[in-house]
Amino acid sequence: MTIQRGGVTFSGGEPTLNMEFLANAAQALREKGVHVLIETCGQFNYEKFNELVYPHVDLIYFDIKIMDSGNHKKYCGLPNNTILENFKKLYRKYLNGGVAVLPRTPLIPGITDTKENLSAIVSLYREEKIKKTQLMAYHPLWRDKNLKIGIESFSTKENKMGEWMANERVKECEKLFTDAGILLE
Repeated sequence: MTIQRGGVTFSGGEPTLNMEFLANAAQALREKGVHVLIETCGQFNYEKFNELVYPHVDLIYFDIKIMDSGNHKKYCGLPNNTILENFKKLYRKYLNGGVAVLPRTPLIPGITDTKENLSAIVSLYREEKIKKTQLMAYHPLWRDKNLKIGIESFSTKENKMGEWMANERVKECEKLFTDAGILLE
């Protein structure tokens, strides 16, 4: 997978929430020779995405956050069945010559960075023959912004959510993947 410099990244929220707009914008950019990257959580109608958006994309960043469906619902608001199905379909399509897909996991203390969760992600990656991923260390920069606009959630009350993730902890998480032969981006 080659990652190019420059271009346009459609990110979130979730860019696939307005599939028609995303498709039109991506198509217009590609027609001008602009590299198009989509960053998605994967909660979308696959057939519609495949038809409207996929033909106009150069690279997909696909977030794999939480493997346990119950925990996914608890922290993200819905189960992860559709997300995992979409991920597998897109990654298999990539392996057969399609658009590159880079799975990514945000490391959130006590939520996504648990050994149980990361081990389950590693198992998925082995099953799907994934050779490369990206782990994104947690940072607390969002907390003050949320509080300023009056949003207080479970995570703004947690002390561990107010601190930067320690390098040692990031290295421990990375080791689970590298020990399994999965390269880190």
